[in-house]
Amino acid sequence: MSADRSPRPSRRLREWAFWTTSLVGGGVAAVAPAVAEAEANRALRERIGVGEDFRVHVDLDGLDLRGLDRPLPGGRGHVRVDHLRLRPGTDGLHLELDGLRVAVTRSAEQPPADAPRSDSDPIAAASSSSSSAPAPKDPLEALLELPTDLARKLRGVPVHVDARDSEVQIELAPGLSATAHDPEFELPGDGTLTGRGRFALATPSGTELAQATLELGARDSLPGALAIHGRVDFEGGTLDLVGGLDAHGAELELHERSAKAKAKSKTDTLGSASVHASRSADGMDLAVDARDLPLDGLAPLVPLAAELGGGELPLAPLFAGARLDGRVELHHRSGGRTSARLDAVELRDFGVDSDLLAGQPLRFADLSLDGELHRESQAEGARIGGTLIASHGALQVSASGQLDAEGLAFTVEMPTLACQSLIDDLPGGTAPLLEGTRTSGDIAAEFGLDLNFAELEAARQRYLVDGELELPELEDFEPPGELRFDFPFLESCAIERLAPSVDVEGLAGPYHHTFTVGDADGAGRTVRRTLAVGDEHYASLDSIPTVALAFVILEDARFWKHDGFDREQIERAFWFNVLEGKVRRGASTITQQTARSLWLGIDRSISRKLAEGLLAAELERGVGKQRILEVYLNVIELGPEVHGVVEAADYHFGKHPSQLNLIEALHLASMAPAPVAYSERFADGVVDGEWRAHLHQQIRRLRIRHLISSDTAKRARMGRLALREHPELLDTE
Repeated sequence: MSADRSPRPSRRLREWAFWTTSLVGGGVAAVAPAVAEAEANRALRERIGVGEDFRVHVDLDGLDLRGLDRPLPGGRGHVRVDHLRLRPGTDGLHLELDGLRVAVTRSAEQPPADAPRSDSDPIAAASSSSSSAPAPKDPLEALLELPTDLARKLRGVPVHVDARDSEVQIELAPGLSATAHDPEFELPGDGTLTGRGRFALATPSGTELAQATLELGARDSLPGALAIHGRVDFEGGTLDLVGGLDAHGAELELHERSAKAKAKSKTDTLGSASVHASRSADGMDLAVDARDLPLDGLAPLVPLAAELGGGELPLAPLFAGARLDGRVELHHRSGGRTSARLDAVELRDFGVDSDLLAGQPLRFADLSLDGELHRESQAEGARIGGTLIASHGALQVSASGQLDAEGLAFTVEMPTLACQSLIDDLPGGTAPLLEGTRTSGDIAAEFGLDLNFAELEAARQRYLVDGELELPELEDFEPPGELRFDFPFLESCAIERLAPSVDVEGLAGPYHHTFTVGDADGAGRTVRRTLAVGDEHYASLDSIPTVALAFVILEDARFWKHDGFDREQIERAFWFNVLEGKVRRGASTITQQTARSLWLGIDRSISRKLAEGLLAAELERGVGKQRILEVYLNVIELGPEVHGVVEAADYHFGKHPSQLNLIEALHLASMAPAPVAYSERFADGVVDGEWRAHLHQQIRRLRIRHLISSDTAKRARMGRLALREHPELLDTE
């Protein structure tokens, strides 16, 4: 044995080293792929800007991807895929998509202000790039290039797509989206891509408006262009559409589909329209040329507009059966100017439903529209204006005006036409009561308003007393603008014959009038009354002078002087409502109220006011003032199912109207504007101080106008006001 030989390791140590090396080597061999895959996933997530849920697994069977969730180019929406599987096959690639969610928006989504931004995110990087970097591509153009880019990259490789539990949603307009569930895709490998789907048009709340079956096609030889064809189904029929779009605009042709629809049309051809849209750095333009186009398909826009407006529309168009001819243009410029132009537009069988206009829907047989409206953004606020000319038969109305931060100015003119045309060419449903009325003469009309907002606010402060508006008489009133109203019907038109349903001449003698009142269960019932002495519920004018005086001073102080219309009160009420910012005061004369009570009912629309005016004019011509006031006092509503002063005096005081003192008569007359509400207010028989002060003010008015003496006024203020109780009207909750 040599003295310098190194000692050999023990057998146990050699075994320990062998197993340690084996375990480490095996662990590295086992863990290395997983570590590499994890590192690859991390790098890929950072590269494409997705979250921690994103995973990619690649093996011999293909690609397996989970948790893809990221914005679309330009931030115009989002795409998410729960699970994507790509498998190679002998006939091409097989792509399986589970939980695909695509949302395409009209404008770029804005991330939260405190959201982290990564330089590796292409979108964030583009937004934070230096000014020396090239300008980013237009987001819409980039979005439209996706299908053609995909078709180009997959040329020669057929891809079979199977989408399950998938949804594609496209925002078409503010509050209007189209959603397709489980759409179909085809990529045959020849440089084309086709997508098909049945889209549901819906509102933000999910209310479905219509169905559209569309096919979109892309070709790699036409970058950024999509071909479109399909159909839109609505309640009134079907429109076929064909065309295309790209980042610069769109061209579409619409055609009515069925012969059944042709039978509804007044022409020998089916309806159609051409739609041209263009887009540039300066703005957007849209033009629609319609040829007997059915408008039934626009009906879903009514509930959409109501939903976006947060309630019922004040004016709802009725598109069922309506048709459109003419050209409509919309233009929007980047400077903030938007305009709409109507060029020889004709609407046939078009309807409008508005409680403001009429108590029933209005129908226009042939409505022609020409004009232009515009809106321009300014530093101090928007400026809106334009001119519109509307014609229906011989009746034509032109309106022009402007609204901006400084004020409002507009004019409405009706050129000269025959008085008969004014009645005959009103929209159907305007005044059914007047059908059959014959007139003679010619009439022209004008309405105009110039309003300065600074002067309006100054007037509010000037006439505001203890939180309430108090306007002086017109001769002392300083209006915040100029009002022009010229509608000389009385001076220009003569009524040759009224409609058969209106019997003004019959008022000269005993007149039989029917009231419609509601029972406790809500069902209507009729009450017939003879407006003449001898009826137990009738009082002659000479038997109730105090009551007559009270109603005249409160309801129509110039009753004995005007011709049925108090133009001074109309102007005063107009300015009062303008200063209030809402309608709180009317200017109907006793003559107008009588016409309303006898023939028109409680409808408070503009159409009813027109009919009321015509009937009031005829009342003034055919019936004396005494008879008008007498009829008025015997038909006016003055409580729940209480009509006429005889019923009212008994209901509120337990007396005949001839027995009422002045303050009682003034109380009765003061209830005329809201008889049921006031009856409920005083159902317990108690009169509050505020109401008594109002009655004393009316006594002062009578004295100042020398309609009563000072002694009479003093006695009236001391008069007793004892009301009957009506516990059935008290709110017991």
